[in-house]
Amino acid sequence: QELGGINPYLVAGLGDALLRQGNLARSRLVLTQSLQLIRPHGRTRSVADCLESVARLAVAEGQMERAVRVLGCASHIYDELGTQPRSSERAEYDQMLDVLRSEVSSPLRKVAWEAGRAMTVDEAIDNALHFEITLLDEPASAPLFVSVSGGLSKRQLEVLHLITEGHSNQEIATMLFISQHTVANHVASILNKLGVSS
Repeated sequence: QELGGINPYLVAGLGDALLRQGNLARSRLVLTQSLQLIRPHGRTRSVADCLESVARLAVAEGQMERAVRVLGCASHIYDELGTQPRSSERAEYDQMLDVLRSEVSSPLRKVAWEAGRAMTVDEAIDNALHFEITLLDEPASAPLFVSVSGGLSKRQLEVLHLITEGHSNQEIATMLFISQHTVANHVASILNKLGVSS
């Protein structure tokens, strides 16, 4: 579902892509915007997926207790919906849990996890937004996804969405009824417009 012409799930996917690139500050900015766009959705899978992305960012930035709380909320939403993290991200999810088990003491982890599971979506999003504000290491005037997304065509946004779901170029070509060469051109344009290398 799109809000104001911007699909919050795509924004979260971009935040994940930037995180994988090691661009933590930019990822934080984009995920923050995704949280703001997604807040009205309530307890949906998209909210849980976005919170999971924020938890991955928190781990990358060494904010382990916060990661446990945010992931606890995402886990609770997944449970309520009778679902779990996407299969394409399951290995990352399990790896993140392993890191948190090794980095956060069992009693503290349990308290933070239960606190996260008890949070409302608004509380979890507020917690994640506070995280962004307290750790922001680039100017507040840095452009957010809204200004970046303006340069992507509708087709490029579709390709980006499918990439964030873990589809290969061949799968994307089949799904969108275009050639693999066209997909590769879209990917190159997306990377160029977003200022990332892969």
